[in-house]
Amino acid sequence: MPASEACLDLKKKGNEAIGKKDFEAAIEAYSLALKEECGEERHKILTNRANARLKLSNKFKTKSNWTKYMDTLKKVIDDANESIKACDGTWWKAYQCIGLVKSRMFAIEEATKAFERAIGLVEDMGESKKTQQYVRLLKKNMSDMKSKKEVIVRYVSDLSKVLVLPQNDLASLPRLEYFDYVFGILCKIDGCREKWPKGTERKIVRELNSMIRIYNTTDGKKFLSKDMVKQIEVLRGLAKEQKIPSMKLLIEDPQFGFPVDMRPQGFPGGPQ
Repeated sequence: MPASEACLDLKKKGNEAIGKKDFEAAIEAYSLALKEECGEERHKILTNRANARLKLSNKFKTKSNWTKYMDTLKKVIDDANESIKACDGTWWKAYQCIGLVKSRMFAIEEATKAFERAIGLVEDMGESKKTQQYVRLLKKNMSDMKSKKEVIVRYVSDLSKVLVLPQNDLASLPRLEYFDYVFGILCKIDGCREKWPKGTERKIVRELNSMIRIYNTTDGKKFLSKDMVKQIEVLRGLAKEQKIPSMKLLIEDPQFGFPVDMRPQGFPGGPQ
């Protein structure tokens, strides 16, 4: 069934708002559109709203508003699941939405299944430059997610080897200098690194602090993956035992490690 003119007009307004990065206006327009007769456009409008919510969530993350951040991500999942029902599981972007949210929470298995399902649906669309672009994007989403986990597991493992740090006034160090300082000590311990990476790995380790904030201030323990909770609990244990004095700063200072936007590359080609 074709969508009504009112629905299409509101969808267009939502798409225009996305283009202007006015994600709240986009969500409002898509929500109004969904109250109209959407017909065959319903599943696309739902994933468009999910995409807008996913991007809006970064605003709350930057402000360390973790409860709102988690609530917004849950709404992304709700929209994606509703989209799947609306199209009998044939819309690949609904699965991509789920994969992107699950990857943020380091739920590797669930995210991988969602991305693989999305890739299968894209490949069923036939060979074209556009479908090849979508497949590359989804594979990159998976690769980014897996590299995050590898970096964090290695970082936590390395920190667990550090028994006592020199008696420095760590609280006085700027945040980025703190990372340089800790990494320098790790270099001396394992002898296998020359310098702290300036790119992705630095961001991923800082992202770990975002996960700690979520764990500490929301019901994130239920939402984070078991793997991520395990890593955080290792860090908390180290801090509690005071084996690593600097970890006390990392765990207890709510402003420490101001989060970096580590979202995977988003939807190709904008809203549908």
